[in-house]
Amino acid sequence: MPKKSKREREPEERLERLLKKVKKLNAEVENVKAGLDKGDDGENKVPLDPLSPEIIESEEKTIQKEDDENIDDDNWNKIIGEDPSSAKGEKLSVKEDLLKIWQYLCRDGMSKEKEEALIEKYQTLEKLAPPDLNPQLDSILKETAKKRDKYMLSVQKTAAQGLSIIGSIMTNIYRICQASGSF
Repeated sequence: MPKKSKREREPEERLERLLKKVKKLNAEVENVKAGLDKGDDGENKVPLDPLSPEIIESEEKTIQKEDDENIDDDNWNKIIGEDPSSAKGEKLSVKEDLLKIWQYLCRDGMSKEKEEALIEKYQTLEKLAPPDLNPQLDSILKETAKKRDKYMLSVQKTAAQGLSIIGSIMTNIYRICQASGSF
């Protein structure tokens, strides 16, 4: 009798087949946990002795491969470049009080009223302000696309405002340093 396709099988048949597979996999897991190795005939062998010559030889080969890989790591790093996750740049310092405030704001956020007051207090440079959506495109887009564009516009406005403030501060510092001749 030919094998039935998966769709033709009854749920009980599928369950039975899956249970057989689970039992077989559980037996394999138990064999691995017990340190048993299957022979060619499918029977379990005696657990291997960790000090046997075969095991020691295979361990030496593994160690040699790892050493070869470490030697090639230098060449590999020259090809792919430095690890971006390792910080090798200039170590920055921030005043401790300011750092505490920023940590609080990053963790807990700012109230909507304070955020709006800050936004109104500092003006965004027009050259950094993101463009509004073209009215012709606005009439064509679906609501989901309009919502996505509105969200992206708010993110861009926030970034532009932050850059405007940072740029203003940097310009003031530059002017002060230039006037005092400390550059």
